[in-house]
Amino acid sequence: MELGAMPELKKYMKRVMPFVAMIKENLEKNGPRVLDLELEFDERAVLLENIVYLTNSLELDQIDMVFASEADDKVKEDCCPGKPFCVFRSEPGVSVSMLNPQPASGLFSTKIEIRHGDSKDSIIRRLSRVNRGIKDLSKVKLMRFEDPVLGPRRIPILGKEEEGKLAISDSSVFHISLEKSTVQMSDNGLKMDIGDTLVYLVQ
Repeated sequence: MELGAMPELKKYMKRVMPFVAMIKENLEKNGPRVLDLELEFDERAVLLENIVYLTNSLELDQIDMVFASEADDKVKEDCCPGKPFCVFRSEPGVSVSMLNPQPASGLFSTKIEIRHGDSKDSIIRRLSRVNRGIKDLSKVKLMRFEDPVLGPRRIPILGKEEEGKLAISDSSVFHISLEKSTVQMSDNGLKMDIGDTLVYLVQ
C-alpha cells in the first residue's frame, strides 16, 4: 500500500508485488544484506577487469560498458545491481579478402568484414573465428600490400612471402566508406587505401 501511494511507482504497480515477494524470499534466504542499496564489490571494475576474457569467450568484437543511467528506458527498467543488461548489435562493414601465401600451411584465404575503428587485434580476432586453424593469435602477422591495386595480382614467390608488403602496426586504425565500399587505414597521422585484400602470416 505504501509503494502504491508513490506517484513515481504508479506505472510499475504490476511489478511491485512480484518484487516484494522476491525481496521477502531473498531476505529469508540470505539475511538483511539483500536490502543493501549497493553491492559489496565494484561491479563495473570487475567487468572491466575481465573484459578481454568476456569478449573472447562470447566471441564478440567489442564490449562497450555504460551505466544504466546513460542508456534508454528499456535498459533502465530491466537493469539492476548484480544483473547487468546486455544489448547486442551488429555493425556494418566492408568485405575484404584475407590472403595467406604460406605454402603447405593448411591456412586458407577467406573474407571478413572490416568495421569502422577496427584495430589490428580486432581484425586478427575476427579472422581466427572464421579460420579455426589459427590457435595462437600472438603469432599472426597482419600485412598490407605496398601497391593495393597490383599487389594482390602478383604471384607470391616461395620463401619471399613478405616481399611487396608492409606490416600493420598496433597503432593502426581502419576506416570504412559504406557508400564506396572502400577501406582506409590511418597510422601516425597518415591515411592510406588498403585495397580489397590484406595478407596474414602465422609465424
